[in-house]
Amino acid sequence: MVTEDQHRRFAAWADHACSRDIPSEARAFCFNLAETSDAFVVELIGSPIFDRMDRDWACEEVFRARDPEFELLYAEVGKQWEPVLQMAVTMVRRHLEDRSNAGGRLREAEAVAVGFVDGELEIVWPEGAA
Repeated sequence: MVTEDQHRRFAAWADHACSRDIPSEARAFCFNLAETSDAFVVELIGSPIFDRMDRDWACEEVFRARDPEFELLYAEVGKQWEPVLQMAVTMVRRHLEDRSNAGGRLREAEAVAVGFVDGELEIVWPEGAA
């Protein structure tokens, strides 16, 4: 379950990431998740390609926002990756549904996905595309 504080922090981070100069070549986006020694981290990449049948489409990057990465500390969310993936999906969907933020560039994309690096991606945008 995503707390209001987690969502607020994620929304601020995502707005900052989307306020950067994103190349027009970025046709699709992926919120990549990874683990560090004490947290799960999120970065945003933009890809010049999107192919639902090619699970590696997000490996091609023309944009990357990870400085800083968004962190979910183990002390806050535990060390199990499955609930964290669902939290990330929830936060991204909620962010995309909120039209008052800087996510407009994401909503214009062919697709927005969430997933762990080297894992399956879940398409969360456009709505109903999963």
